[in-house]
Amino acid sequence: MSPRILLLPFSFLYGIIIRLRNLLFDAGILSSKSFSFPVIVVGNLSTGGTGKTPHVIYLVNLLKEQFKVATLSRGYGRKTKGFLMADENVTAVDVGDEPMLYYHRFAKSIIVGVGEKRVEAIEKIKTQHPLTGVIILDDAFQHRYVKGGINILLTEFHHPYFNAYLLPAGNLREPRNGMKRADIIIVTKCPDDLNNLVQKTYADKINLLPHQQIFFSGVKYGNLIAINDHSLIAINSLKEYDVLLVTGIANPEPVLNFLKSVCNDVSSLSFADHHPFTLNDIVLIERNFNTIASGKKIIITTEKDAMRLSDAALLSHINKLPFYYLPIEVYFINNQNEFDQNIIKYVTKN
Repeated sequence: MSPRILLLPFSFLYGIIIRLRNLLFDAGILSSKSFSFPVIVVGNLSTGGTGKTPHVIYLVNLLKEQFKVATLSRGYGRKTKGFLMADENVTAVDVGDEPMLYYHRFAKSIIVGVGEKRVEAIEKIKTQHPLTGVIILDDAFQHRYVKGGINILLTEFHHPYFNAYLLPAGNLREPRNGMKRADIIIVTKCPDDLNNLVQKTYADKINLLPHQQIFFSGVKYGNLIAINDHSLIAINSLKEYDVLLVTGIANPEPVLNFLKSVCNDVSSLSFADHHPFTLNDIVLIERNFNTIASGKKIIITTEKDAMRLSDAALLSHINKLPFYYLPIEVYFINNQNEFDQNIIKYVTKN
């Protein structure tokens, strides 16, 4: 008997609880706060790995030249509590890896905040930075105390929500009909050669409501950047290297498959999502790296993992190794201009 079948009764009970919670919000018994300025919510129905971080980065890049942008996250995995804003004195331990990545990518050109109570955090951002033009909420689709002006729902091409089960039998945080709250649905991590027929098949299975739009996005990787000195290795030269891939993310499979397609040889070492790296982990990484016989070899990690590996307690050891991170960006398979204009129009009008 499949373990999933054994867990289905628990998924049924979990579903009752989540449906009741959503019903209370829908009926107004639990209140959702709207704001008089633009608030964009980015999230998913599943437990991770849909590409929220690079899509938030895409939105920041789209908007930051015209508007003062803030990102707000819960700060998953951080050791602090309450509202906090990223600055040069904080690390991923203080704010979490995704917020640290946003701060690292955009330096002082955007505001990066974390806070479990999103309504309170939004108000504090606007009080401390009154010129803020738009706030992007990272991973807040289930945080219904905030009513976003645009709700963007992500679902991964190879693991779409319409084929998934509720926790704990599957990885859905809430029932599939939670998609009705989305204004935009993006099918992420699509293959480069995605054709119109497949796009239509996905759109039919999602069964869009009249107010919804669907888009399809893929990922592209940038040149490798050294953690210690920010030197670069071009993607097209990776065919010369043997690589150890080190990850602590929800779904390392896409980056692993990409590296296998461009490197001479790849081995991997995977940790749990948001894993807090320790000195013992670095010793383990080095031990695995030393088993690679090639004279031309490097260690590659994701940009998000690099935020946790850059902790001061680890850097003296990291700096002894050829440790690089692989930047990731998203692009739209088609209709990119339509997506961009929808977002800019919303922010401009509000």
